[in-house]
Amino acid sequence: WEEVRDLSLNFFLVSPILQLPFAPTVHPCLEGVFNLLLSWAALFAGFLSDERKDKPNLLPFGPMLVGMQFLTSGFLLPYLFLRTPETSEEVYREDIDGELQAKIAEWRPLGPMLGSVGSLSIWWFLFGRPEF
Repeated sequence: WEEVRDLSLNFFLVSPILQLPFAPTVHPCLEGVFNLLLSWAALFAGFLSDERKDKPNLLPFGPMLVGMQFLTSGFLLPYLFLRTPETSEEVYREDIDGELQAKIAEWRPLGPMLGSVGSLSIWWFLFGRPEF
């Protein structure tokens, strides 16, 4: 559990990059994989646009998105299986339930930002902490 706590403190590599005094030292391969998987799971925030008044889903995506940060496929696959099928009509930002969901799901910098975190995680996996 100590290693899980240390990896969580180094979330998105903020602590090691800023060289914060409380940043634990963890093997860079573990940090790279951990942060790459977190950024991958967060990319599914685009599915927040799936929550609409005219298309109720059996499982709400908000809690599923949080669960995917801990067990990605264990939450994503049941959600994809149980969600209501799409109709042929187009979806607009105004159709999405909840102001916060609409902002996150349609925020254009989300993909490039999380892609950058994923790329940095791969770099960190290969070159971070040369003492290892």
